Amino acid sequence: MTKRLFLFCFIIFLSTSFSQQLDDYFKKIDLKLKKDKKYLNLFYYDFSADQLHEYLGTVPNFQRTDEKKDFQFQVRDNITYRIVFLKEGIGIDSAIILFVDEIENKSAAGESFFGEGGGGPQIDTNRVLNFKDVYDLRLNDDAKYNQLFRFVNNYLKNSEDNEVPSLLGINPDTDIKTSLGMASRDNTDFLNYMRANHYHWYPREQAEKKGRRGEQAVVKTAYKIDASLSMVHFSHEIMDFSLGGASVELGFTERVLNLLPYQAMALTAGFRTLVSLADKKTDISNSLIVDARFIGKLKMNTSSLATNLPYHQADKPRLNVGTAAGFDINITRPFEMPFLNLYVAAGGPAFSSPAVKLGTTANPYAYFTFTQAEALMSFYWNTSEKMTSRLRVDVGAGYYDIWKANYKGTSKNPSSKELLQAKFIPVVGFHFNFVPDNTELFGAKLRIFDSQATLTAWLKLLEFSGNHVIRFEGTYMSEPFARKTRDWETKGGAILQVRYRYGY
Repeated sequence: MTKRLFLFCFIIFLSTSFSQQLDDYFKKIDLKLKKDKKYLNLFYYDFSADQLHEYLGTVPNFQRTDEKKDFQFQVRDNITYRIVFLKEGIGIDSAIILFVDEIENKSAAGESFFGEGGGGPQIDTNRVLNFKDVYDLRLNDDAKYNQLFRFVNNYLKNSEDNEVPSLLGINPDTDIKTSLGMASRDNTDFLNYMRANHYHWYPREQAEKKGRRGEQAVVKTAYKIDASLSMVHFSHEIMDFSLGGASVELGFTERVLNLLPYQAMALTAGFRTLVSLADKKTDISNSLIVDARFIGKLKMNTSSLATNLPYHQADKPRLNVGTAAGFDINITRPFEMPFLNLYVAAGGPAFSSPAVKLGTTANPYAYFTFTQAEALMSFYWNTSEKMTSRLRVDVGAGYYDIWKANYKGTSKNPSSKELLQAKFIPVVGFHFNFVPDNTELFGAKLRIFDSQATLTAWLKLLEFSGNHVIRFEGTYMSEPFARKTRDWETKGGAILQVRYRYGY
């Protein structure tokens, strides 16, 4: 009995403490809204109760917090109301109501101390719905909150050609803000980049399909496909699940090594899952997103494709990539850190029957790599609030091993082998996307790793109704600079290809 009483008291204490903490937060927010409103970019709409009744028909009583009486909009000639709100913007898909003031002109009602016309108008402003009241409405009585929201939203739609009044009492230097650029506080920049560049599909938020304002039409398709001459990615609606979705891939590309498609001489198959860890699946802008690919590499002799395909200009590969398994994970700001990208592919040493041998017929040798890894931190920003030019920078390190195996004549098994290299090397990446009028038109990426630069760029050529997009894509890889070319390396090359995307 004593233990139960203690547990009950402990629970009551925790709930009371949490409630007091919330009240403190609400008081600080209300104080901020009252004292610093001239320094906050807040917007407002002044109206009479008649206008509200005309739009809504029946206007209900609004329940207030802290045991205050219910509030009712009064239809009187000397009373107007002001709704203060945040407009939609970066990370905000629609307007957010903050508080409501009642403005009474007592002079117009004959209550002035000086009498009619004496001393000017006497204005009395009273906050009838504070932030806590509005927050409680949105949380517990969404129907009444939506009535006010629809009223404000209608005003915004009718004011698109006019400037909406603001409480901001200072003049911000827009030239400096534009020149420095901006970055979103949530996942918006990350999602914009992935939707434009990632080979796997990224969902559009539900708010974009049925947004309260600024709606965007999103065409739903049963399946999504991204296909080029070197890889294919596919997903179907049956692969979606409650927290995210899944897709599969097949291709001849290499993530870490400085190798063009087909030069890696390995077939990569993968299964990708996208998980959004949020209270609502649709709230991916503010959730922790885990984009995980689980891959398997199967060694395959594609050296003839690397040299004979007309759209692939490169030397014959000199490095054998071994069979391996691994993962590739993108995480959005875990523990308030930057965006993280982690990749590992590892396999056991297997030196028999290499696809490419070097040296003489009597004493051939071959180079192998069995483990590759990369860890990157990514940073996003835009050159302006319009998000026409979008930038990303990657900073991190990559790793790969190099083995040399010596053979005797036509023997399939090596007579000796040695580890030549196994170290981490810095990686830097620069990304740019040009998106005029929210249309993804052009993208480019420059990656510098192990004294070699790889430039990849794409341009949207055609877009058809029904979510069909055709892009032209090219990749150029330089030969090593600032050092000599190693025996297992080629002197760079290029590949040109067409990419088809459906349902993205």
